[in-house]
Amino acid sequence: MKHTVLQQHLRLAGRKIAKAARFVGQNAHEQGQQRIQHHRQQRLPKFLQLCRHLGGDRADGDAVDIVESAQLRDLPLAVYAHENKQHHKRSDRRAKQLQNIHVRSSFSKSMPENVSFYCGICYYIGKKGGGHMLQFILGRAGSGKTAEVFSRVAAALKDGKSPVLLVPEQFSFETERAAALRFGMKDAARVQILSFTRLAERVLRQVGGVAEQVMSDVTRTLLLSRALEIHTAPENAPDAARQPNDTAYLQAVGAFFAECRQCGVSPRLLTLAAKDMEKGKLRDKLSDLAALFDIYDGLLAVGGIDAAGRLQMAADRLPSVDIFDGAPIFADGFKGFTAPELAILSCLMQSSALTVTLCTDPDGNAPLFAPVDDVMRGLRALAEEAGVTVLPPVELAENRRSLTPALQALERGAFAPTPTVFDGDAKEVTVTPCPDIFTECTVCARTVRHLMRAEGLRARDIAVVVRDLPAYDGILDAAMRRAGVPFYMDTAADIYTLPLPTLMTAALHIAAAGFSTEILLRMLKTGILSFDETETALLENYTYTWRIDGARWEKPFTADPNGLSEKRRFDRAGLEKLEALRVRLISPLADLRAALRDRTDGKTFAGALYAYLIAVDAAAGVRRLFSALSADGAPAAADMTARIWDEMMGLLDEFAVIFGAEHLPCRRYEALFHLAVGLLRVPALPQSPDAVQIGSADHVRLSSPAAVLILGANEGVFPAAPAESPLLGDRDRETLAKSGVRLSGDRLQKVKEERLFAYLTLAAPRRFLFASYLTSGAPSAIIDTIDTILPHHAVGSIASPDGSDIESPAEGFDRLAAVWREETPLRATLAAALSDRADYAAFADGLRRVTEKAPAALSPARATALFGSDLRLSASQADAFYHCRFKYFCQYGLHLKTRRIADVDASLFGTLTHYLLETLLPRYAASGAAPDLAALRGTVHNTLFAYIEREMGGLADKPARFAYLLSLIERTCVSLLWFSAAELAQSRFSPVAYELQIGTEKLPAPTLPLANGGSITLVGKIDRVDVYRRGDTEFLRVIDYKTGTKEFRLSDIPYGLNMQLLLYLFALCSHAVPAGALYLPAKDITLKNGSAPPDESRLKMLRMNGPVLADADVIDAMDAGGRGVFIAAALKDGAVKTGKNMLLRADFAAVRDLCNRLLLQMAGTLQKGDIAAVPTGEEKKLPCSYCDFRAACGREEDGDAVYIVNKRDDAVLTALREEETDGKKMD
Repeated sequence: MKHTVLQQHLRLAGRKIAKAARFVGQNAHEQGQQRIQHHRQQRLPKFLQLCRHLGGDRADGDAVDIVESAQLRDLPLAVYAHENKQHHKRSDRRAKQLQNIHVRSSFSKSMPENVSFYCGICYYIGKKGGGHMLQFILGRAGSGKTAEVFSRVAAALKDGKSPVLLVPEQFSFETERAAALRFGMKDAARVQILSFTRLAERVLRQVGGVAEQVMSDVTRTLLLSRALEIHTAPENAPDAARQPNDTAYLQAVGAFFAECRQCGVSPRLLTLAAKDMEKGKLRDKLSDLAALFDIYDGLLAVGGIDAAGRLQMAADRLPSVDIFDGAPIFADGFKGFTAPELAILSCLMQSSALTVTLCTDPDGNAPLFAPVDDVMRGLRALAEEAGVTVLPPVELAENRRSLTPALQALERGAFAPTPTVFDGDAKEVTVTPCPDIFTECTVCARTVRHLMRAEGLRARDIAVVVRDLPAYDGILDAAMRRAGVPFYMDTAADIYTLPLPTLMTAALHIAAAGFSTEILLRMLKTGILSFDETETALLENYTYTWRIDGARWEKPFTADPNGLSEKRRFDRAGLEKLEALRVRLISPLADLRAALRDRTDGKTFAGALYAYLIAVDAAAGVRRLFSALSADGAPAAADMTARIWDEMMGLLDEFAVIFGAEHLPCRRYEALFHLAVGLLRVPALPQSPDAVQIGSADHVRLSSPAAVLILGANEGVFPAAPAESPLLGDRDRETLAKSGVRLSGDRLQKVKEERLFAYLTLAAPRRFLFASYLTSGAPSAIIDTIDTILPHHAVGSIASPDGSDIESPAEGFDRLAAVWREETPLRATLAAALSDRADYAAFADGLRRVTEKAPAALSPARATALFGSDLRLSASQADAFYHCRFKYFCQYGLHLKTRRIADVDASLFGTLTHYLLETLLPRYAASGAAPDLAALRGTVHNTLFAYIEREMGGLADKPARFAYLLSLIERTCVSLLWFSAAELAQSRFSPVAYELQIGTEKLPAPTLPLANGGSITLVGKIDRVDVYRRGDTEFLRVIDYKTGTKEFRLSDIPYGLNMQLLLYLFALCSHAVPAGALYLPAKDITLKNGSAPPDESRLKMLRMNGPVLADADVIDAMDAGGRGVFIAAALKDGAVKTGKNMLLRADFAAVRDLCNRLLLQMAGTLQKGDIAAVPTGEEKKLPCSYCDFRAACGREEDGDAVYIVNKRDDAVLTALREEETDGKKMD
């Protein structure tokens, strides 16, 4: 019994002495040894006896008396001295100073002359007895806690030790940087700067366990999905409703399980808690979660270990190893600790001197710091349980960070129950209300530029803090770039849409679900496959034209790449190239499908996907992307591209490990891979050491920046309003706590943490603080706090009226654009300031066109280069020009073409109709009689399908709809041929040309000279030309086949529309008389499969319309007897019946002159460069509704337009005749 008591006393004395001795300098130790020898027989024999016994195995009964008589418990336990290798008087002086600050015992106050002697004794004994101690450094934000820690680290370095600095994971880089600046590179290398993760790795490296695979968040979610799949299998949970691919549910469950691990709650503990509850929903839910947790733990044990489990493993093995050799340990920057982290701290404080800094108010129990005070109480409890002495805390009261009284007052009063109001000027604190997030980000970037320019701050001296960082992603960074501000945004990029993940997920989708044109094109456009842009465009156009999709990708391409709309020769060479591209694209995917066709394990899955990447040489594609991005001046994007390769390879490795023995179908692997890639995040890397730091308040590390800008200080945003856990609400957690299971995720605790985040942000700056909020919501407690404590703070503005706040050219251009229409001094000033920039002219020109709605235009020189001085125009081009000049520019200037699906559209209908009529009509016209309908049908069918086989590759690869539409064309052409043959049989007009080309050697094109020396040449093709001879006079008519109900209107001609037939007629009538220009509508007038010819009423459905010469003989020559059956003209009593479109010879001449003037006007307009988007058409029937280029012209719905006035034809004729009489040109 006596021996046990002795051991307890010795242990207590040894620990206390050792803890004090750890802080004593080497010089004091040497001096102490000398004094021990000097006073061996005179002054302190009992201390010498004690020294011989401490740390050893021997102890006798006298030691108890020695301990008690020496009053070792009164020794100065908090003596703190830096290493001192100089004279021992300096040690005396330093020890006395520290004694006055830290030592409170009566014994220490009575020993001023022998402090260094006792320090030497303590050090000597401490070398044997160890240092089990815990001490807190307490202080509010900016009180110098980290500086105090660095001072103690410096003392340990001078003492020849390698102190340990334990910091949060995200603070490691900043701490290493600060250590290098403070201690120099040589000494900084001796400081062991660790996070808990790195500490655990060091422990496990010594005692075993480092080889365990550490699971990422993505991998844990995959395992959780697999666990949920097992848990919800029919044999385990027949009524389960949750799906293993429900990402939101998986993330919620994963967060809950992570919370359980942090709080030391195991599946068994959850199960026991559930059993103790009454029957109900909570019990069922907990039982279900516990079962899922247990399955998940089992999978985790096979696949590796998560971060929390790794920390716990390190804590379990830490007592068996002394990894720091008694070096002092400092934990700095933590707001709290998880259960595994507390276990590690408990082990550390039992083997070393542990110092922990905590941000709290040493003077009182401020509610703001309640979460931190809870942490301190927890650590004290751990120390008492382990028998570790807790030294009196070091209390730091002075604000050493804030350099202005206003900022000091704000730090002291922030979120205090009764804050002290600072009545002085607080111009260094600015609050800015903003109408929207875009304006807020613009103001932020401007403010940063101002601080750098006017206040001389470096970018790294400025921090921007938000609470919801994803909400600012893509907005704040864009504003910073526009302002030319270097910055680092602490975000993790979503990689799902990046090229390599897109390629891999698309390949897996095809392997699981089959070929899809959309997915294949997505793969081609990643830029990773070895297909250039032209090859990709060829494939895309072909698949669009022929509607290639699904299984059709597995069959050879056989259709004409030109499609069906153009009457062109079959492109055999193009088809061969496309087929080679198809094989090159499909073959590796076919191999991947074959490899994953059956249920495979994780290694086979990962190997097959990797083999696909090798087959398509994806690594080379990534290198190409990296080089292109680097050359384009996008180093961050290039770096991300390179890092993504490593991330995706790591993901394949994880699939091989965690699903190594799982045989799953390809669809399941595809779902898991999509889930993993969707969750994978790659943090951005700083691109410059001098950059503005942008981060979230709960994650950012603020190292006393000179200026802090707070964005989004709105109610419920910053501080955030914590949402209730989707799995367990606050009441559920209270019930759990009563069962002995305490979790940390209740909302009250989160509210306290949010206020602490806000306080730390307000207390961070040294010189300037800026806070902004959106006026669409209420300001938060941050703004209320500033308003209360600093009533005289500055109020920021969105934009200064005089522009004096503009900080960058980009903002200057934006502001100039906003006031461009205003004749103000600001506009003049900005225009003058920016006019010297190279990009100003283009900017100003663009503004003029937008604000003044200036029409699109080219310079005359550029217009001449584009269109030429000698214009070759077709009638359809003239029609397009007068419908809209901008459309003409796109279609005939830029030669833009819209893609067409290979379908029987109007263009193909016209092509086939013209071919059949050109081929068959001469045969029937020569017969002089209407053909037999049955025979005509057979002839048309055979001729049409022979053409389809010869020119379009037949019907084998065409959809069923194509064959159906061909049958409609067939019936229509039968009607047209029968009508035309019947009409010619009774007519004195005879066909002399079919598909007549104007502009050949046989028929030179008519030419009009231009004033500038150029010319207009009319070219084109006429469907049919008929002639009637009366004596020496030839009468010509032209006929055009038109789908639909095309109707000629003379009133269109003055607007430049529908001149086609007349232009072609006039081109032929240099020595002939114009007799008519007629449209023949393409309609089916025959009875289906009927043999009887159409009656007169049905014939009139195809009656041709257009201008006809008002000559009774000519009309009779066209339609025998002038009955009006075949043309829209008739005779009454042998005379011409009055009707529209009946023209005299002089009228035809006047119309000819008008058409020529319109062509000359068109040429002049083009050569001036006028390509304005001013459409011509009837009101509410403008051509914009069906224009292929309406997305490019920029015309608004109420923009300029020319509206046709539907005049009567006789009114137009009257105007033309008056023009001919008085010489006044018609408008």
